[in-house]
Amino acid sequence: MRNYLFKLLIVICTMLSYGHASSTPAQDTHSAYLQGDYAKVLKISRPFADKGEQWAQYVIATCYFNGHGVVQDYAEAVKWYQLSAKQGNIDAQWNLGVIYDSGLGVAKDYKESVRWYRQAAEKGHSNAQFNLAVRYANGEGVPQDHSEAVKWYKLSAAQNNTNAVYNLSVNYYIGRGVDKNIPEGYKLMRKAAEQGNQIAQYNIGSMYLAGDFVEKDYSSAIKWFRLSSEQGYSNAQMDLGVMYAKGQAVAKDFVKAYKWLVLSANQGNELAATNRDVLTRAFTLEQVQEGQNLAKECLAKKYKNCD
Repeated sequence: MRNYLFKLLIVICTMLSYGHASSTPAQDTHSAYLQGDYAKVLKISRPFADKGEQWAQYVIATCYFNGHGVVQDYAEAVKWYQLSAKQGNIDAQWNLGVIYDSGLGVAKDYKESVRWYRQAAEKGHSNAQFNLAVRYANGEGVPQDHSEAVKWYKLSAAQNNTNAVYNLSVNYYIGRGVDKNIPEGYKLMRKAAEQGNQIAQYNIGSMYLAGDFVEKDYSSAIKWFRLSSEQGYSNAQMDLGVMYAKGQAVAKDFVKAYKWLVLSANQGNELAATNRDVLTRAFTLEQVQEGQNLAKECLAKKYKNCD
């Protein structure tokens, strides 16, 4: 059986979302923000923020956090997020959790991040639910509790949070915080892959390649490896290169194999580097140059439409 990457995603979401518009000034601010007219954003929202409107406080915080229309200032962003969060703005609560996780403008504090994640999670914020689950899984800011992690993963996954779906699948596969259930794990892994999770796509491809949990199918394997490779996942790029070298479900093509191995090796994949070097020794200088040029072109296209 292949060594699947049944590893929990632990990266904390750091993209700060825009607050929900709830009035005409808020809608105007939202439109200006999407258009990149930050001077207008600040002109509309600042008076409302000074009067205590939570949506406007959130906008001001986001501008300071991103340096939109103002000099970037994390401490000032935290001040405005706190004002908004204390009035119940769930996006502000989630963002404060992210900020305390990352230590931007404040001292890193997992307990404080958990406090804010929980407030947003209890109101249904899927990213907050996911991040709270991760904190329980890792025992950071709270005692480690895999059953509690699964509870929050399920709530987030029910809202189609792809990372939560993937992590939940891992828990079912290994029986952590929930009874081991491989069919359920596979179903969730497949769902995460279809939603675009690159590790899930790689794992599904690996299952088809080896015939684990599914019937062996090289065409399906290469399909999922391609999808994962296009997102820059180095393990998928390596296996895609190997399939080209072996001619599995594709015409044997050592130059294309070399291209994918180079791309994977450039991201630090040691096995890909070993395989690349094997081909290098067997290649002519012209073949090496062609493979390297293809790799550069693929990288310039951000791995999309490279085959």
